Amino acid sequence: MLSKALTALAAAIGIVVAGAATTLTTSAAPVRSDVAAKIPLGCGTLAHPHQYKHVIVIVEENTSYDQIYKSPSAPYVNSVIAACGLAANYANVTHHSLPNYLAMTDGAALSQLKPFLNDCRPGTACEVKSSNIFDQLSARGGWRDYAESMPKPCDRVPTATYAAWHNPVLYYSDLKSCASDDLPLGTSATSPLLRAFAAEKTAPALAFVTPNLCDDMHGAPGCESHVILAGDNWLKKWLPLLTATKVYKTADAAIFIVWDEGRAGSTGENCTAKASDQSCHVPAIVVAPSVKKGTIVSARFTHYSLLRTVESLLGLPVLGSATTANGMERDFNL
Repeated sequence: MLSKALTALAAAIGIVVAGAATTLTTSAAPVRSDVAAKIPLGCGTLAHPHQYKHVIVIVEENTSYDQIYKSPSAPYVNSVIAACGLAANYANVTHHSLPNYLAMTDGAALSQLKPFLNDCRPGTACEVKSSNIFDQLSARGGWRDYAESMPKPCDRVPTATYAAWHNPVLYYSDLKSCASDDLPLGTSATSPLLRAFAAEKTAPALAFVTPNLCDDMHGAPGCESHVILAGDNWLKKWLPLLTATKVYKTADAAIFIVWDEGRAGSTGENCTAKASDQSCHVPAIVVAPSVKKGTIVSARFTHYSLLRTVESLLGLPVLGSATTANGMERDFNL
């Protein structure tokens, strides 16, 4: 006879239990966050590479590889690494934040990123006119950006916890759908991200997700302490909610978790040439049904590799410096 706890968990993830048999329901009700972390991530359930129709990119902040891997401050993240895949030799492009967000979405070379090194605020004096993955997808599956604590869609004004310079969409002047596609993340009970991935027809090809400054391991006034654990707890809540969505459970989505840059470092530093510099060495985690459990890859990757991989998975032309970067598909069985 099944325990009450197991029955509650089964109901929460959309399974009806009847004796020894189980059937999937069609309910799109959100999964309760109190049981979400108990849901398996589903890595290793497909033996062969898969044609993913959707990619979710989650970007954390300012944390080096050695602050995450095997760190007691990040217990949940390390459980994800054990269950899925880790790029152990992954580098950001430079410092500070904004140029890294731009590099991973348009492939701009370091020389092209110089105007953005000091995290200029979005506006006519600080904008990008080059091709990017968002305009690539405007007519090919669509995109959505989900920014936690952003007061309103496409908001260029930062707050105590919302960093506009962590929202790359705001800097691309050619994007016409910012007001409808750059959205506040919302709560785990009401998030448009989770609603979108409840059905194939509403899920964008690319979902770009940024936690707020209290939840992305960066820290902000009032939440300066235990920033890594705070980010770990945020992922513990949100990642299982994403892997419990219908789109992920039907093996149609891959998830990448990356950190924009390591701790410290100098403005304009060329991190793609400094594999051993702790300010440049960041973790990158891959979660997908075809990723073999416990995969650790030592090949050299960068934010340009992430862009190349996402574009390859979604059938897009590769942009800028991503054309010469290593792709991640083969090593992670994508």
